Amino acid sequence: MGGKPELVQIVNHIRSWCATAFADVPFTFSYAEAPEILEYFKGCAVKWGCMEYIKLNHRVVEARWSEEDAQWHLTIDHEGIMLKDQCHLLLSATGILK
Repeated sequence: MGGKPELVQIVNHIRSWCATAFADVPFTFSYAEAPEILEYFKGCAVKWGCMEYIKLNHRVVEARWSEEDAQWHLTIDHEGIMLKDQCHLLLSATGILK
């Protein structure tokens, strides 16, 4: 009790997402921790040119599918400013790493 907590090791499958891009950049541990995983995802997004499509600090408050024009109609909150947008493909990227 009161000592340093043990490192919980979880198999790191995330590295396989774009391993070819960073095969020469190993994680510090066999089981990476959150800061390394975040840097890995950022590196993948930059390497593959995804950052121009990623909006940070935005929250989708409504997503409505329209059969009529085959698109998603979105209401987005960006720091208190409500925006409207539409898209053909909508990915939910919520999860344990958010």
